[in-house]
Amino acid sequence: MFRFIFGTWIGRLLMFLAAVGAAAWGVRRFLGLDQAESDDWTPAPEEPPAETGANSTDVDASLLEILACPEDKQPIVKMDDKIVCTHCGKRYPIRDGIPVMLIDEAEEGPVPTEAEVAAARAALQGEPEAASAAAEASADTGSADQAAAGEKQGG
Repeated sequence: MFRFIFGTWIGRLLMFLAAVGAAAWGVRRFLGLDQAESDDWTPAPEEPPAETGANSTDVDASLLEILACPEDKQPIVKMDDKIVCTHCGKRYPIRDGIPVMLIDEAEEGPVPTEAEVAAARAALQGEPEAASAAAEASADTGSADQAAAGEKQGG
């Protein structure tokens, strides 16, 4: 069988190609042309992302635009370190910059006012003046609501 395979022209061609490949490998190895490919290869150093940590609550603005509350499919905003539904008030945690949008992980909370939602959206878009003005309007509205509730109880 050995004589049959290597006695034909196909067998001789295979042997010739193997010899040429081995010779090419030997020349490259001798000249050091494949050193960078094999022996001295080191992976590129990884740069750590800016401000990563177990408590990172930064979320990409484009992600917040497409997310919705899993409970009632209403829009959400980022307030402090939570994702808050603008309709039901559920608060979803942010872990390592990733919103955990699981109903079981949500905390119940008050529904945010229009001013709070506007302030959160302005802060997300990088408009600190609009965010502070909306926050002040929210505080004024909150104190007026508290005064009205106190009058109802007293009167």
